[in-house]
Amino acid sequence: ENSVGRTMAPPQYATPHIPNTAGARQAPTYSADAALRQSERKGPQWDDARISKNEAPLRADLLAASAAKTSPPQLLLEGDPSDWEYEIREYVPGERNPVVFFDVAIGGVGVGRLEMTLRDDVAPRTCENFRALCTGERGSFEDHALWYKGSKFHRVVPDFVAQGGDITRGNGSGGLSIYGEPFDDENFTLSHDRRGTLSVATTNGAHTSHFFITLRDDARFLDGTHVVFGFVSAGLDVLDHIQDVGSTQGRTHKAVTVANCGQLA
Repeated sequence: ENSVGRTMAPPQYATPHIPNTAGARQAPTYSADAALRQSERKGPQWDDARISKNEAPLRADLLAASAAKTSPPQLLLEGDPSDWEYEIREYVPGERNPVVFFDVAIGGVGVGRLEMTLRDDVAPRTCENFRALCTGERGSFEDHALWYKGSKFHRVVPDFVAQGGDITRGNGSGGLSIYGEPFDDENFTLSHDRRGTLSVATTNGAHTSHFFITLRDDARFLDGTHVVFGFVSAGLDVLDHIQDVGSTQGRTHKAVTVANCGQLA
């Protein structure tokens, strides 16, 4: 029989009998000293008799064993200290071409490292912006970290470019520079004449943190409109992995992220 539309009385259930166990669940009562000992007790090795005699509650042998377990490990270095000590030199812009790196992950899986040499002898202002965003040394600005770590390659067009650097929105519409504001083209001295050329990508006509890396041997048709400031000096095979997840529209089939980054030299 069709029961749609019929009004049925709600089922009646008997109230279950709940035994009164409140008294049994009450905590036992201790004297003030015993209650203190109860709260401090960590296990069977704690001895109330020792506490009452103002002695250490843990046996001497157990105390020694506990200390051995929690002591820091000893680092043993072979050879003379001069063999493993090294000097961290402060980077001086223009003194040498800095080398920075990206550890790239695709779909959460690491695929390798890109090492990039920056031509700060040609475009020092542009290179310093990119270098500092690789190290994260400038901290944050307006609640956004000035660091490429965790950012995405949001646009990858095979046989053309892999574009990234949007450290605020991750989709190409944001970005920040270390200078607090966008900056102008520095010069067009260098050319997009090799695969792995590192160049500035503009955001609404301004330079912030965006960049692109060329995926073709010759992209000199971009000369005069984009500032070249470096090149991939190691890890060109990583560009193959990045290119494989790109599309003609620029969308990536998997997320391409900068898992880690920094400066090598």
